[in-house]
Amino acid sequence: MRELWIRTPLNEIPDEIGKLRELRTFIVSNKSASFDKLPDSIAGLKNLKTLQLGNNITSIPDSIAELKNL
Repeated sequence: MRELWIRTPLNEIPDEIGKLRELRTFIVSNKSASFDKLPDSIAGLKNLKTLQLGNNITSIPDSIAELKNL
């Protein structure tokens, strides 16, 4: 899977997101997403080029700095 668009309400991003190694685009288009942090496993998305999230994010893990293509 190279693109993941989430258009339905989402309470959290599961840790398993980091297993999608080929993911290049991750977009949460529902502005009412109720999650407020990204899991550390986000660092596993080494090919990620586009990350678009809702407005509620208050915590981004330091590991996001490992995403050199972002």
